[in-house]
Amino acid sequence: MKHGSPEPTPSDDLSTRLATLESRLREERRRSRRLERLLIGGLLVATFAGVAAGTAARTAVDVVQTRRLEILDENDRVVLLATAARHGGRVDIWDAAQRNIARITGNGLGGDLSIFDRRGRQVAGVYADETAARIEVNNPADGSAAALLTATERGGVVSTSDAGGRRTARMTSDPTGGSIVVGAPGRDLATIDVGERGGRLTTATTEDGGSSRIDGDRVRILASTRTVAELGRNDLGGTLEILDGAGRTRLELAGDETGGRLEARDAAGVAVVGIGVGTGGSGLRVRNREGVSVVAIGADPEGHGAFELSDAEGVRCVGMGIDEQAGRLAIHGRDGRRLLAASGDREGGRLEVRDSEERVVGVMRGAGEGGRLVIGLEPAGIGIVVEALEQESPSIAMFSPNGLGAAIAAAPSGGLINLLDANGDVAVAVGAANDADGGVVSVRNEEGNEIVRAGSTEDGVGVIEVFNRNQTRKRSLNAP
Repeated sequence: MKHGSPEPTPSDDLSTRLATLESRLREERRRSRRLERLLIGGLLVATFAGVAAGTAARTAVDVVQTRRLEILDENDRVVLLATAARHGGRVDIWDAAQRNIARITGNGLGGDLSIFDRRGRQVAGVYADETAARIEVNNPADGSAAALLTATERGGVVSTSDAGGRRTARMTSDPTGGSIVVGAPGRDLATIDVGERGGRLTTATTEDGGSSRIDGDRVRILASTRTVAELGRNDLGGTLEILDGAGRTRLELAGDETGGRLEARDAAGVAVVGIGVGTGGSGLRVRNREGVSVVAIGADPEGHGAFELSDAEGVRCVGMGIDEQAGRLAIHGRDGRRLLAASGDREGGRLEVRDSEERVVGVMRGAGEGGRLVIGLEPAGIGIVVEALEQESPSIAMFSPNGLGAAIAAAPSGGLINLLDANGDVAVAVGAANDADGGVVSVRNEEGNEIVRAGSTEDGVGVIEVFNRNQTRKRSLNAP
């Protein structure tokens, strides 16, 4: 013993021994627990290996039975627990922070797997239902199913819900096809259906209950359950129909190889107004309640404008159009007879009036530098002709079947009236005299020779002259 070192006392020696003993005891407990864990783990491994090996050589322990099985981590905390529950076995798993993160158990109908977050809220689950398995992704707020995957007797189902648990989308399948439904909470706003007849898309509004639907090759707009508009096709082309509240077609638009057609229909379904394009032209047509066309306006096959008016039976009474020279107007009787026609050519306008047998009885027309009016029967040669030309004196001529019978003209010297015989020669001439002031009356024979003349002299005195046949002799009668 060195100088200055204190001597050990009996109490110090006892304390040292106790401390050593406690240390050895703790070490022994740790070895005992490690041994237990190794033993249990070995038994589990041996049991699982024996089951997997089937008919292979058996281990020394065939069955391990316990009412509670715990798996501990390095800090002696339980991380896995296997025990019995109400509907059978139950396995719980904890993480390193001692949070229960998963559970497997039975629910009376089959297996049940739940997964929890670190706050202890269920975030997902897989469990057996009455008809099939269900896979849920839970809403963190209240634990309700935000997304669901399951199956029915008809096929699979996938659905989603909002934070309040109200369904917002659903996808289902059945033996003939499937459907996808999307909407606001508690109401379907868009649906896609697929079946044996094809696909269909339906959308709805949240305000007035209106909706639209694409069904195969047709698009429908609905007000409540009534179709108010429909777009589709037929054997010739596409169609668009606008319907009223009673389901009656009011407006129809159609297209085909020749062009397009727009029709407005009345309550009885009659197309009372139609606009169209076709091989025969294009234009607007108005029909009465019986479907008879009474008004038509448009373009003819040559591309010219045309207009028609018809009576209630469809007889055309007024027609307007364009010919090779100018516009034309035709007015017909309700029996179909042509009564009035107006047209034009290079000389000017032409107006024809016809009688009950459609014969021309009056013609008014332009004659280049003037005008002409003809009244009579053209085939019979009977009538009156009134003519006024810029370079000629205006005249009125009357014809009989034998030719010109009378003529009235405005000559430079004054008015003139000629009365002709059956041969067309002047028989009587009345008018202003050329050799003196005043009028003159001249009577001629069949040879055209003047045989009587009544007029005035240069002094303004009346005189009557009578000639023989060949005008070789005459006699005069003068005023005294």
